[in-house]
Amino acid sequence: MKRAPALSDRAMVLRISPYGESDSVVLLFTAREGVTPALARRARSASTKRLAMVLEPFHTLTVELQRSSGELSSLKSATLATARTPLLERPERLDAAGLATRWT
Repeated sequence: MKRAPALSDRAMVLRISPYGESDSVVLLFTAREGVTPALARRARSASTKRLAMVLEPFHTLTVELQRSSGELSSLKSATLATARTPLLERPERLDAAGLATRWT
């Protein structure tokens, strides 16, 4: 069976949930697809800590997703497009950003 081409899009991380020993399920809000769950393989393993650092809420990422026959896409890559570090400077900003992601 032929695989669908990977989709490149801009996204925000809404939630990250551990899955198995080293994987994570990442709930993304993408520009084209809206809310999209994706499996990030080895996101929590020691060899890919760099990927784990990029997968933080509130920042805009450029992601590459591979569609699958199930409900989860596969997150192939994620790079930081826009860092929103001022949100981390004051607790009330962080609370407001958290509320916005819960609304999404």
